[in-house]
Amino acid sequence: MTADEFRNQLKKLMERAKSVDTEKKKLDKDIADYKKKIASFKPEPFKLPHLVKAYMDAVKHTNGLTSARPSCTTAVQAAEKDASVANLEKVQAALGKHADDALKEAGSDQGKKKTATTFKTELDKIVKKLGVLKEEQKKLLKV
Repeated sequence: MTADEFRNQLKKLMERAKSVDTEKKKLDKDIADYKKKIASFKPEPFKLPHLVKAYMDAVKHTNGLTSARPSCTTAVQAAEKDASVANLEKVQAALGKHADDALKEAGSDQGKKKTATTFKTELDKIVKKLGVLKEEQKKLLKV
């Protein structure tokens, strides 16, 4: 190999090293951009359509024994729009308290007590389903 051939090969290798370095810088920049996008990604909130309707139907079935409470309605509406773990916990607490209070309000009157028990059963079904959803969301958030 002559000195000129050696210089040409060395020049080609140096140019290739520069192009590899340039490609590496571009890839590093792209990786940094993707990391920013991933870090700022927020999934759309999970929604629960018909949750308010289920609550209102349960209240309607009491035939006037109890009425929809603003605290329950607010919590249910919030969970319907965004079923986050915190919102689900608020709904569970509010509905559980409403059901317990309805039983207390019924007193010893058997007709009212039966209606209140039915109301509590309906709300307990809602609370139980929300509890399952809450646990699933907790699992997903850990991943």
